[in-house]
Amino acid sequence: DFWATWCAPCKAALPALDAMARRPGFEDVRFLAVNVDRDGAQADRWLAQNLPSAKLTMLRDDGGSLLARFGAAGMPALYVIDRDGVVRHVEAGYETAALKQVESTLDALVAPRP
Repeated sequence: DFWATWCAPCKAALPALDAMARRPGFEDVRFLAVNVDRDGAQADRWLAQNLPSAKLTMLRDDGGSLLARFGAAGMPALYVIDRDGVVRHVEAGYETAALKQVESTLDALVAPRP
């Protein structure tokens, strides 16, 4: 998930994603939150106040060059990528209902293979 402190939907989405990362069955799923703020200290302050013990792995993309390579259509920009590196789901923006689709996609990816 690409996010920024200037993006109100991003700040709403991060706690929901963090809760999903804690869900039983997702222990082997890596949840990455990539901050694109130019000022990393601002992002650190927001995280310390709002997600002090986040389960998400926090990364930085100062200025958004990686985000640009992904070709995001909006913020936040969320990508579900399987273990083979295939993008299985993309979300731009944040809606609670959309996270249900993300969760369903992850459920299918972590389900035991026959």
